[in-house]
Amino acid sequence: MEVNVKATNVELTPELSEYLQKRVDAFDKLIDSEDTSILCNVEVEKTTEHHQHGKVFRAEVNLHTRDGDFRADAENETLFNAIDDVQKQVLKELRRNRGKRKTLLKH
Repeated sequence: MEVNVKATNVELTPELSEYLQKRVDAFDKLIDSEDTSILCNVEVEKTTEHHQHGKVFRAEVNLHTRDGDFRADAENETLFNAIDDVQKQVLKELRRNRGKRKTLLKH
């Protein structure tokens, strides 16, 4: 899987890169291993410079596979929580899609 990361108004530290990679690697379990066209675009950003509290961090994932495109975005108070929220959303979509494929194959 090819992963592209874009950071806006946030420094992409090694710790953040490693955290993102762990979260993106979880998608591999639900994606066809023979699919060579997988592309995952991740964007993390701080949406505002002057606010200090509230949901100022945003994460977005666009995952392209041969089974379809999956997209999720989330805003949260910390960047790590926003990344976790996005991961949960994409995993939910992937599970739903896998269930639909299995149902279609049975009929």
